[in-house]
Amino acid sequence: MRHLLHLNVNVFWVLGVFALVPSLKGAERPPALSQEVAHAGWLLFFDGDTTAGWEVAGTREIVDGVLIVGGKKPSTLTSKIRLGPAVWRWSYQYEGAANVVFEHATRREISPARERRVTETINLETPVSVVIHVPAGGTLKIFDMAVRPEYSISLFDGNSLKGWKKYAGDPKREKSTWTVAPEGWIHVRGGPGDLQTERQFADFFLHVECRTNGPNLNSGIFFRALPGQYQQGYEAQIHHGFVGNRRDQPADFGTGGIYRRQPARRVVANDGEWFVLTIAADDDRILTWVNGMPVCDWRDDRPPHPNPRAGRKTSAGVISIQGHDPTTDLHFRKVQVCPLPPRQAP
Repeated sequence: MRHLLHLNVNVFWVLGVFALVPSLKGAERPPALSQEVAHAGWLLFFDGDTTAGWEVAGTREIVDGVLIVGGKKPSTLTSKIRLGPAVWRWSYQYEGAANVVFEHATRREISPARERRVTETINLETPVSVVIHVPAGGTLKIFDMAVRPEYSISLFDGNSLKGWKKYAGDPKREKSTWTVAPEGWIHVRGGPGDLQTERQFADFFLHVECRTNGPNLNSGIFFRALPGQYQQGYEAQIHHGFVGNRRDQPADFGTGGIYRRQPARRVVANDGEWFVLTIAADDDRILTWVNGMPVCDWRDDRPPHPNPRAGRKTSAGVISIQGHDPTTDLHFRKVQVCPLPPRQAP
C-alpha cells in the first residue's frame, strides 16, 4: 500500500494568504478568503467561528478564533465527509506529555510543539475520513485548517454546452435561454428553465463559479436530481439577499443554503461579483461553502426516497443549473467535480 501522508511546510500558507478579513457586523462585507485563494478551490475546515464539518467527542472550545481541543478527557475530531484526493493544510500548537494521533487510513503522531506553532501540508491521495485524537492531558490548538480538493472532471469546456441538456417536456418550464458568452461563460437569462448534465454523480465535491447580474436574483444548483425531470433534486440556493442589515439572516435560505432544508448561516457573496459555490455530498451529509467559507452543514435524516424532494437520496443523479424566473440573468464558469467512490460497507 502506498503511504498516504507527505508533509512539508508551505510558504503560500506561511505568508498569510489565508488570513481572514476582520469580522464585520450587519450589511458590511463578511469574513472571507482572498479571491485568489477561494477561486483556487480552497475550503476552510475551521473558520475561527464554528466546528462545521466535524463530529466532536470530548472537550473543545473556540477562543479568539482558535479551536482548542482536549484537556482532562480524551477528545476526538472526525470529519463528517471524506476528504481526498486533496491537499490538507493546517497550523497548530500541541502541549502535553503524550502525542496527538492523526488518522486517515495510516497513522502518524504529532510530537508536542508546546510554544511552537507548526504549519504542515498533507497530501490525501485517496478519499478518507480524517480523525484527530487528543489523549487525556493533551491540548491541541488549531489556528488554521483548509482543504483543496483535486477536481478531475470539468463539466464545461468554455466553448459549448456539450455534455448538458436543456429540460424539455413542459413549455411553461422551458423559458430560459442558455448560451455561451464570448468570454467563455454559461449565460442563463429568463425562466423558468433547467440545464442538466448528461453525467450523473452520487458522492462528490462540486466547484462552481457564478456571478449574478442584478440585485437579489434567484437561481440554484441541483444535484442528485432525477434526469429528464424538472428540478427534482437537492438544491443549493443562489440568492444573496438578507433581511435588514443582517447577513446572518438570509432571505429565501441564502446562497449556499439547502433550499427548504437548512438556510445558510451567513450571506457571504455579493450581487455583481464572481463567487465560488462549493457543494460536498457524501452519503447523507451535505456541506456547502461560499468563497471558501462554510455556510451549511446538513445531514438528511429523512427516510430513503428515490426523489430528494421527498426523502433521503444517496444514489447518483444529474447536476443542473436553475433558470428561476423572467428576471434571471447569471453567468457560470469553471464547473468542476471531484467524484468520491462509493463508501465501503463497514
